[in-house]
Amino acid sequence: DNTYELVSKQLQDYQNTMLLLAKERLLFLEQDLKQKEEEFERAKEHYVKSLKHYRETSLSPKEKQGFLKQIKQFSKISKDILYTCNEIIGANRFLTHYDNLNLEKVLEHAKDTKLE
Repeated sequence: DNTYELVSKQLQDYQNTMLLLAKERLLFLEQDLKQKEEEFERAKEHYVKSLKHYRETSLSPKEKQGFLKQIKQFSKISKDILYTCNEIIGANRFLTHYDNLNLEKVLEHAKDTKLE
């Protein structure tokens, strides 16, 4: 009986730790997304300026290289944002699943104790 209580407490501590880590991860991802969105806006501004310059003048090979580099950077930031958004979705799913799992346990306990 004492072993059951000890294992039960350790499991509860583990679940609480996992929940805390998931929440911290979600906060980190949200901050990371905000930073990437700011980078995206800056890259977009540079890209638009370069595109305008590209259309108005004939670029030297070095300028063309710089323009292509900006396009690649713009694309990379876009992919990073998409990846971070997918990470946030995953973290939210974990937290939602955890909350639903706890709700199911509470409902099962209510049935067992006839509190429904």
